[in-house]
Formats: sequence, C-alpha cells, structure tokens
Amino acid sequence: MASATESDTAKYMEPVITATRFHHFELHDHDWFPRFLRDDLTDMLSHNWTVKPPIVPWFYIVPADIVLPKLLKALRQTASKKIIDLCSGGGGPWPSLSQSTALKNVDVVLTDLYPNIDAFERAVALSKQRLSFSRLPIDATKCSMDGFRTMFASMHHLEPDVLRIILQDCVQRKQGFASFEQTWRSWSFLIGMFVVHITLLAPIVFALCVKPFRARKLFLLPLEAFVSFHDGVVSALRTYSRDEFLTLTREADPYGTFHWTVEQEFVMGHFLPITTYVGIPNECCNAGEEQSKKKM
Repeated sequence: MASATESDTAKYMEPVITATRFHHFELHDHDWFPRFLRDDLTDMLSHNWTVKPPIVPWFYIVPADIVLPKLLKALRQTASKKIIDLCSGGGGPWPSLSQSTALKNVDVVLTDLYPNIDAFERAVALSKQRLSFSRLPIDATKCSMDGFRTMFASMHHLEPDVLRIILQDCVQRKQGFASFEQTWRSWSFLIGMFVVHITLLAPIVFALCVKPFRARKLFLLPLEAFVSFHDGVVSALRTYSRDEFLTLTREADPYGTFHWTVEQEFVMGHFLPITTYVGIPNECCNAGEEQSKKKM
C-alpha cells in the first residue's frame, strides 16, 4: 500500500502554519513575467542547492549533500541508468551531483516548460558533458521519454490534479520518482528565509542610495529579492505535506504497485528542511530484498 514507513515518520515534521496546502500564485510562474528575470531567479534557486551561504552556522549542510545518497539509493533500487529531470529551471543541483562517480554511467536529461537554455548550457559545461537537455518545451504531464523522474524544488508549483497525472504516468511506465523540496509550511522556515533575504538585500539598498549603478543587473537586485521572498513564502504554503502527497499516490496508484515514502532531513538545526518524496515499483523493492537475503 502507498504509505510511509516507521522510519520515514520518525524523520518527518508536520506542517504548523496551515493544516492544508494553499495554492496561491508565484510571480515567476506566469507567462507575462519577464523571461530574463525568471532566468535570474531559477539560476539563484539552482545555486541554493550547492552553495553554502556566507553567514551560516558551522553545522549547516549543503542541500545537495543530503540529496545525493537518497537519490543513489532510489536509483540502485530501480536499476535506472537514465534520469528525466522535470521542471529543471536553472538546472538545480545537477552540475554538482553529476560529478559523483556513482552517477558517471547515468544519463541525465534536463527538461522544462520554459527551458532556460543559457543555464542548461552552463550546467552541461560544468558537468563536463555528463548532462544533456531538451531545447524544446517539455510539459511534465506529457513527457514521452522513459527514465527515472526527478524534481528539485518544483513539485509545489503543481496543483494536485497535475501532480496526480505525473504520478500516474510514473506508475503506468513503471518509472521511479523522486522529488526534493527545500520549502516547508513552518514558521521557522519563513523566519529563516526572511533573515536571509534581509541580510542579502541591506547592502544592496545601501549601495544604491549612496551611488547609482550603471549596471541594470545590480539595479534589479532589490526587485529580484522581493520576487524571491514573495515566491518563497508562497512556495512554503504550497508545499505538499506527507498526508497530502500520499493521498495523491493512492489515487494515482490505486493497486499499490509502488512503494511511496516521505521523509525529511534538516540542513540547519530545525530550520530549512529537505523533504524527499520517493516512489519505487514494488517489483524493484522485492528484488532488492531478495538480493539482500542472498548476500546474508
């Protein structure tokens, strides 16, 4: 059945701001939002996975370091040699993850409904050609390519009916699924995000007041910071709880042919959780258990 295991429950914190998901709009989701600003924001979100901020406690864990072992475990269970990354944005953590020797024989394809070609090309270069991407817009609900599905900080953009279609497609194609989110419906997350944005924005506002800058990019940073904060708050409110996600998996997988789990690990104390949503075909889980027994 599609349910969380005891170990998953032990690593999970219930949402505390709202009991149910609130699907408000993010500014950069819309067609009318300027393309160059959207690309800047998706680039920034990609860096969040792999870059350690300059002012953080010593026990801060880079999110990509949390993601990699969970992803490798899912790939081993499914014996997948190809990954289709949906809603890739600016490339997410893939330039960093692709450097893992454990992924050297895995093909990774970046896709997006609004492909950021410049970011994708940079990601491919940084990966030393280990990544590839689609130049054509790819609707995550109509992806015809086979391969293990991944999503990084993008699942919360999808309304339940849309996410259900993606999960149904995974079940029908017998392709594994893993989604990783950095947002959460908690006051601690919102406070932490507010502090980070104020810390980054203060020197920019001061500099603009003291001396006007000729560079358009720098002048737009306060606007980008505002959009980032607005969309970050909305993202937190739109993040799926474990029960909400598992309810959708029961609808997408009524016969329980997949094993679905949800767990969390925090990058800094009880702030900034990384929530992992994974779906593995039961036949892969059973095969893995049989191999483990043979080794014993």
